[in-house]
Amino acid sequence: MGKDRFERNKKRFETTGPLLPKGSRHTLITSSAHRTTSSSFNVEIAPRVETTPARILEEVDNDSVGMEWDAMPSEDFSFNATPDEEEELGRVKVSMKSKAKRYQDSEWKSGYFRQIPIKDIGIHVHLGHRPGQVCERPQQTQGDFVVLTPTGIHDVVVFFCGCNPAIDHKQQLLEVGWWPSSYKDPRSAATFDLLRQFHALNLQSQTPPTDFYRTLEKLSDGSGLSKPPDRLAQFMIMVRQWRHVKMGKRFGRGHDPSGLNGTEQGSTAVLCRSCPQPGINLPLGWEQAPASRRWLYALILAMDANFKQKARSRPQDSLDETLGPGWGCVVNYDSYMAIVKARSHADEISHCVGFSAIWSANSKKSKGLRATGIGAVICARHELFRPNGIGDLQKGERYCNMDAIFLMSVMRLTCLILFISYDIACQWYKNFFTRMHAMPLELHLPHSTSVHFRVPKFHLPAHVQSCHAPFSFNFTEGVGKTDGEGPERKWSTFNNAAASLSMMSHGGRMDTMADQANGHNYDKVIRTGTFLLKKLVKAISESIINARAFAAINDVLKIQFGEHVREWEKQVEAWEQGLSKECPYDRPTASISVSKVKKEMAEENERIQREKGQNEAVVVLANAAAMVIEGIEIEEAQENIQRLTSLSKQTDFQATNILNRRTTLLNRIQRFHKYQIEHIPGITEHIPTITSDDQPEDVVLSLPSSLPPHVRSLIFSKDVINLEDRLRHAYAHEAIDDLTDHLCSRSVAYAHSTRQPASQGAYTKTRAFRDQIESRVKSSEVSYKRHRAALYALRGSGEWERVLRELRPEDVRAMGERTLAAEEREVFRQAQMLAGVSENEIEAALLGADANVPTVEDLNVLSSKGSTASWIWYVAGDRMSTDRRKDIQIARARRAREELELVDEEMRRSIEFCQWRAGWWDAQAIRRSNISPWLADGLQAYASEQSDIERRRGVSWQSSWAPLRMRVADVIKSLDDNHSNPEEMLKRLKVITVELDVEQDSLLEIY
Repeated sequence: MGKDRFERNKKRFETTGPLLPKGSRHTLITSSAHRTTSSSFNVEIAPRVETTPARILEEVDNDSVGMEWDAMPSEDFSFNATPDEEEELGRVKVSMKSKAKRYQDSEWKSGYFRQIPIKDIGIHVHLGHRPGQVCERPQQTQGDFVVLTPTGIHDVVVFFCGCNPAIDHKQQLLEVGWWPSSYKDPRSAATFDLLRQFHALNLQSQTPPTDFYRTLEKLSDGSGLSKPPDRLAQFMIMVRQWRHVKMGKRFGRGHDPSGLNGTEQGSTAVLCRSCPQPGINLPLGWEQAPASRRWLYALILAMDANFKQKARSRPQDSLDETLGPGWGCVVNYDSYMAIVKARSHADEISHCVGFSAIWSANSKKSKGLRATGIGAVICARHELFRPNGIGDLQKGERYCNMDAIFLMSVMRLTCLILFISYDIACQWYKNFFTRMHAMPLELHLPHSTSVHFRVPKFHLPAHVQSCHAPFSFNFTEGVGKTDGEGPERKWSTFNNAAASLSMMSHGGRMDTMADQANGHNYDKVIRTGTFLLKKLVKAISESIINARAFAAINDVLKIQFGEHVREWEKQVEAWEQGLSKECPYDRPTASISVSKVKKEMAEENERIQREKGQNEAVVVLANAAAMVIEGIEIEEAQENIQRLTSLSKQTDFQATNILNRRTTLLNRIQRFHKYQIEHIPGITEHIPTITSDDQPEDVVLSLPSSLPPHVRSLIFSKDVINLEDRLRHAYAHEAIDDLTDHLCSRSVAYAHSTRQPASQGAYTKTRAFRDQIESRVKSSEVSYKRHRAALYALRGSGEWERVLRELRPEDVRAMGERTLAAEEREVFRQAQMLAGVSENEIEAALLGADANVPTVEDLNVLSSKGSTASWIWYVAGDRMSTDRRKDIQIARARRAREELELVDEEMRRSIEFCQWRAGWWDAQAIRRSNISPWLADGLQAYASEQSDIERRRGVSWQSSWAPLRMRVADVIKSLDDNHSNPEEMLKRLKVITVELDVEQDSLLEIY
């Protein structure tokens, strides 16, 4: 290169134009990482005359000591120069230091550095040749060429190579890491770095493409004075193409001779590695597993609808086709709609009053919407979307939609047992197989597959009582601690993209949704190591605790009901094996209840009136019954006010509420006394006088139980006394039932409040919820004591006290709780004192005066001397209640044991999947023949990389899980040995240190 070229380059580096990165053969638009072995491009700097203020070099020179020169390209600008010329150029190179990078796309004008477009600097980009080679036939683009980069939107002067017509323009752009916006005469492109960056952001934080593009505009010119060229539409096209091609690359479509066109349905979905995958991660001969072990290879799925994922009708919907129809987690839309349209005429009416999902399906507003939501099927235990497991809902949650989505997600399924969780499974399962047989043959489930329908645990209480036991996961063999609520947790993150997806046209929405689903699935895959490790840590302790808890209650029941225990176990076994239609877990209708007693009393009055006609005796008895019922209800109102007034601090609103309640109660008591005086002779002198100092909640009512025996028999007849006795007996039983229900709620609330709340608001809500439960427990306790005291006044001592015992503070505890030991009571006392609580308040808390006696989780079940549950959980006179609680304890112990074995099996499957996938990638490397050497090298390199990642992942999981999996074997052996002592077993075992990533999602279980 002659002196002219030297002068141009010298002038160029003495100006404030852009400085290229160290060693770069590219412009600022891309990095050398995108350069391929076959081609690259050259950068030519056109001459431009500018005056550079001396202040620039002064500022740089002052901070230049020790700086490394990294602005001057070493290859693209080499030329032959004389020693003097090299010395002069070296002076310029030394003076332009790293601080000048701040001004690499700026010029000095009007006293400051002003940013200018790259094309105005004089940079020309030549494509199609290696660095240093000169193109003999450069072809400049017609008009501006816009390149989108992570640093902004740039106008660039681009010359395509015309030497070889076989290499078209789009190929030249791809070779240097630029994605063309079109395949014919491209005028814009995006760098691979930009597309990769957006793809990652979109999957992680659901950043919409419009927001990302607006960010690029601000990075290009934050002032808004010179808006860059609008390439949003082109960017959307490039993003969609990038996603599609990357999907094919990640699933080996480039290695397959058939290419993308040979892609099968669901073959590009990220599979769950922990679920059973026949031919991949199941042992040989799993189909011949004994009936008692088949549950270990069952597939557990969950299904739900999501009405946040709406889709608006767009004008171009009919023109926008899906790039990968049915290839991933989204159904093949055309096949899916053909099935739905053929069966959309059927009405679906729900007979379960707890849910209105089916009714809303026939009344869902769909005007202006292409879809009112989506339905999805996921694996219930690991929460990955199934292949072809997502589909649009055109008009609510109709059977025709959900049937098609479910059957497409299990197409070509091979398994012996299939569990499906659905919030309306109690209705959906009816006639399911009839509807299935009306669909195409390829959607039919194999006859060898046993299908079981269940309802998620959190949704189940909203159903009618008859749905609870038959559709409960708690009473289902082989599901472990599965709760079926995975879809709800899935929607919490998937819905972040709902607003963006709703505005997309049909094809773009389907492709984006498939990409999002695969992103969610892969995120679950990379967290499988910690996820399963957490589950196993929890499963080991729970299996031991529940087994010993069952042994403790079983010993007690054998003593009290020795002849019935085996009978109950046979009922459970017969129901689980399908030999009995009567579910032993069904909650029996209470044999003693207030409503039943009231109904019996009304029927007796009607019978007496029919037999004897309308006479004074019948009227008196009816009035007496009404009086007793009203008196008991007034006592409940008094009790409620007493509980409100016991609060230490009251707001003005609470005080006003109490005053209003007292006024209402006083009027009610006065009417009650007036009624007694008019209809019960001789009671007037026993009615207390209410003074201005008396509070209504403290007034004693003149019911038979509140009077001395000799007075009671003179004023009230035996029939009236018997009426109150029957009512008090029923109220006492209901109070015990309510108490046990509230104690169960308390156990769950405290079990899930151990982790640190996310905020003060979350802590306040949690605390309020727990206080509400404690208040209900205390209310049921007080109510039982009141009704039992009335019964004792009416009956005296007797056999009935063996059933309705005296309720002491230490009896008010859940099945797995115990009261504080002496040492723990002292620790509790010291902690309360440090918190500033007075001595009287501490004693009241320990006695349960204000709330309830403090309890802790009962861990003594780990010892051979298991603690005994409170008598309220197995009342001697209520065999049905004892029977059910025995069965529930059996179920709890079995589910905990199953969970232990299931998690261990899931770990084995995950490791096997990694090994299989590594071998699969090894086989892909040599599938294509008759290709160029450089393409063969690229395919081999990518397959080797993926194979190595899979092997390293499998080794990592195996080493992380190995210690705990060995511990599982010891625990199972101990549980199977009825003569083993858990304390001795625990002493023999060494302490294992397990590292868990607490930042990852914690487990959520609903009992």
